[in-house]
Amino acid sequence: MKIMHAIGGETFGGAESHFVRLVCALHHSGLAQHVVMRHHPQRMATLRAAGVTVTEAPFQGFLDAKTRDILKQEAKMFAPDIVQSWMFQASRMMPVGDYIRLGWLRGFHHLEDYRYCDHLCALTKGIVSSIVAQGWPSERIHQVRPFAEAKVGKKLPKSTYKTPEEAPVILGLGRLHWHKSFDTVIQVLTQIPEAYFWLAGEGEQRTDLENFAKSIGVFDRVRFLGWHEDQADLYATADVCVLPSRYEPFGLVMIEAWAHQIPLVATRAAGPRATAQDMVDALLVPIDDVDAFAEAIRRILTDDVLRASLVANGFNHYKQDYTVDSTVAQYHRLYHDILDQGPMIHRGLSRLGQIKDSLLALFLSK
Repeated sequence: MKIMHAIGGETFGGAESHFVRLVCALHHSGLAQHVVMRHHPQRMATLRAAGVTVTEAPFQGFLDAKTRDILKQEAKMFAPDIVQSWMFQASRMMPVGDYIRLGWLRGFHHLEDYRYCDHLCALTKGIVSSIVAQGWPSERIHQVRPFAEAKVGKKLPKSTYKTPEEAPVILGLGRLHWHKSFDTVIQVLTQIPEAYFWLAGEGEQRTDLENFAKSIGVFDRVRFLGWHEDQADLYATADVCVLPSRYEPFGLVMIEAWAHQIPLVATRAAGPRATAQDMVDALLVPIDDVDAFAEAIRRILTDDVLRASLVANGFNHYKQDYTVDSTVAQYHRLYHDILDQGPMIHRGLSRLGQIKDSLLALFLSK
């Protein structure tokens, strides 16, 4: 069985990091794979070091005929049984061929974005239900859980990031985007004056967040750490992990916190609400509620029994559902299952639709 992956992706992003870890894990399980991806030196180097072949393509949008040509050529040479297109950008560009097309959804999307796929896979039951509700056949969409790696990190001196050793550290990780609501945690610092906020991420909102922290007088207790691919040491050092998202279809940080045995405070966004249990493996609070978020963090910092319970239950949840071995086994079953179902009857219509799109893109690019 041979799998080709196609992904554009952002410069920084949890889904993109998960993609690299998954492909490496699948390679180590013996699966033959080839990746076509947007230029990203670190990700490409990681994949190649693991033994995965990689081809670069621009993935610049609808008018990008070059990427369509590269995808077609690579599929012809690699001859995959399945092409897995990650997120809608790649799913709309992958040509139909003598393979089954599997689209990967990281959130709630319109079915139109995946109209050329034969099968879909998604992270949660909620995402699966939303796609079925739009008319997609239930037998052709599959839930496949992500995974986290329980790497043992080294506890850093807090002075590494100019933080007093006695100060509690709140850890946030992710792309600096309005959806992630890191401004909520910055406001929390006004209510917990002894705490510091370590923010491991990059993105378009960094300057806005810096200016906001300055405007409310807490900039001296916020540490902008940049993007960290290896986050184990941060998890080992911090006192509480936060997932403050306004919009979060899943939340990889959630299972990473469980795997690294650090207590978690998350909002009741779709992903955490469907996956975590309040007062069991996380404390869940309303979206954009600074007071509730501050109170939840205070409870964890002051209640050792609660803290220990959250950590133990979260780690058990991780071991039950979100290990590398569990996810790799799910993907192997998925690939075999969709191959057993054989070619899709709608492929001819998909081919006509993609020819139309390709001709339109070529015309508009001239």
